[in-house]
Amino acid sequence: MKLSHVSALTEDAAQKGNTKLPQVGDSVFVSSLGKKVTVLKVEQSKKEILVQVGIMKMKVKLTEVVA
Repeated sequence: MKLSHVSALTEDAAQKGNTKLPQVGDSVFVSSLGKKVTVLKVEQSKKEILVQVGIMKMKVKLTEVVA
């Protein structure tokens, strides 16, 4: 599931300077974990993403993501 064009951005991401949602396969930094993670799934309606950190998979809010 890859989002090619997303017209509606989350307000929090726009305030932090992020101009686009992360895409599946992207590597992003999650501030609450202090680590770079891989995006597995984007759930824009819930304003969160599923990421993989090592062998762990977890959901994080888009507000914690630094692209």
